[in-house]
Amino acid sequence: MKKIWMFGLVIMLIFLMIPTAYAFKVSPAKIEGVEIPKGKTGVGILYLTGSVINEEIKIFPTDIMVDRRGNLSFERLEQWGYSCFDWIKLPEEKILTLSKSRIKELEFKIKAPFNAKPGQYYGCIMVEPTEFTPIKREIEGVTTVLNLKSRIAVPIIIEVPGRIPKLKGKVISAEAKITPEEIRILSTFQNEGNIIEEVRGEAQIINKENKRVYDVVTLKALNPSAADGMGKVFPECLRDFEGVVKRPLPVGDYELRVSFDFGLGIRKARARADFSVTEEIAVSQKELLTLAVVSELLEFELKPGGMVMGGLEVINFDFQSLRVAISTFPEKVSWLQVTQTELNLRANGSRKIRFRIKIPWDWEEEKFIVERSAKIVLTPERGKQIVVDVVVKEEQGDEG
Repeated sequence: MKKIWMFGLVIMLIFLMIPTAYAFKVSPAKIEGVEIPKGKTGVGILYLTGSVINEEIKIFPTDIMVDRRGNLSFERLEQWGYSCFDWIKLPEEKILTLSKSRIKELEFKIKAPFNAKPGQYYGCIMVEPTEFTPIKREIEGVTTVLNLKSRIAVPIIIEVPGRIPKLKGKVISAEAKITPEEIRILSTFQNEGNIIEEVRGEAQIINKENKRVYDVVTLKALNPSAADGMGKVFPECLRDFEGVVKRPLPVGDYELRVSFDFGLGIRKARARADFSVTEEIAVSQKELLTLAVVSELLEFELKPGGMVMGGLEVINFDFQSLRVAISTFPEKVSWLQVTQTELNLRANGSRKIRFRIKIPWDWEEEKFIVERSAKIVLTPERGKQIVVDVVVKEEQGDEG
């Protein structure tokens, strides 16, 4: 049997929250394989598990796309050269009956045409009920019937062998959008290559007169694919990125230098733009941007049951001392402990906040769950609040 490589992602789009028992399932969640040479056929199997009711489901192919704002789209794309929509061959029976808690196999084929160029191609199999499911719920003492429906999308990536990866991209726009409340950096990256790119962005704010770098802004993709703001960009597609200047800028003319890392981090795309800060904006920013941190993302890799101690440097840009309240979100996080709830900073001074991360035993799952995230929230008595993301990933052991 020739194998296909199926993107390791199963997405359930829910119009309303559906109780687990009423939601059918599609598995495996991840089917990995290799390539389908042009002119050859790959075969795959989906296992559909019924819920607590009998229901009819329909199955159909479509395209998958992440648009420039990071939203997943499952609509037919007519003119996209990287679609494998026409390659997906489902059984003639497009509507299936799922019996209660029974498993049904769905075999499908994907045939790469003889004229297919080497490269990656993308498609999707959608699975959804033909009817809404009525579910009774009591809301504030009133019995209500909710009509609910779930849709499961199984995205697919096909590799036609012989491809030489084309790593090419460019910045098509870069600008500073200035308001009294903030200076927001907006930029758009275009993937001109033939594979999905993982793109990370950064912007330097440089004063034209003294050549000083006043701030370095992380540009995050809208609806990012990772905590550091990385955005995945499909071939021939755009992705918007943005970031906010965190340090007050004096009156003057500035150069904005935008750069994006892509191509496994070995390629860069750059652009420049100019902007000016007026006295009105400078005064407003000075009042709002009283506080900053060295990093707004703290990432750690830990083993099950592991622990780490750390520090977060907090800087006061204000001309007078500043009291800062410290909290976490969610409010009670058992695995993240900050050693203090308040911080007093001298004018133009800085101090470190100490924290501890310890991965606890999960009694419900009966195992250590390492992957988790929370936020440290800094609220100054004057100016804007600062939110720091804390992300913990499981440490990967050395291979071999």
